[in-house]
This record gives sequence, structure tokens and C-alpha cells, in this order.
Amino acid sequence: MPDTYKAHTNYKAYGEQNLWRACIRQHIQDLFVTFGSGKKKLRLQKEAQDFLFIDNEMFNIICEAAGYSPINLRNEIRSLYKIKIQNKESLFRRVYKDLR
Repeated sequence: MPDTYKAHTNYKAYGEQNLWRACIRQHIQDLFVTFGSGKKKLRLQKEAQDFLFIDNEMFNIICEAAGYSPINLRNEIRSLYKIKIQNKESLFRRVYKDLR
């Protein structure tokens, strides 16, 4: 097989992998979005939660196409999401305490 064909095949595979990584990255950004209108923001967050946290075959396929372990990636995202929730609760408690 000519070297140029191998290089083209590797480049194509790398490009496809980057496409799926961008898809995952977008869902993660939507999960943590802090800007935008209320309804749109909530819709994007809900869609991201469903995709990232509910077991579904599409998540596994996309992770594998991106070169990620679905289980490891989901666990990492859950950890980050728990930190986000804890920080929100902590901020709420501080604000509520100041208002009393």
C-alpha cells in the first residue's frame, strides 16, 4: 500500500475522530452553559443531561468513535457536574445567609 494512501486514511480517521470529539465537547459545554436565554439554556442543559447521563447506545458509539472510553468519560463528567451542583448550593446558602 503506498505511503500516501496510508497518510490519507490516517488523516481521514483523525478528522472523523475530531468531529466526534467536537460533538461531545458541545454537549459538555451545553451542560455547563451559564449564558443565553432562560428557555433555550434550560433546553440545551436538559438535552445534554439526557445524552451524557442516561445510558444509551448512541453515547457509547460516539465515545468510541472519538477514541474515549464511554464509562470513564461519563464518570469524569459526573464528577465535574457534582462539583458544579455543590458550588451552586454553596453559593445559594451564602446568599441566603446574607439576606437573612
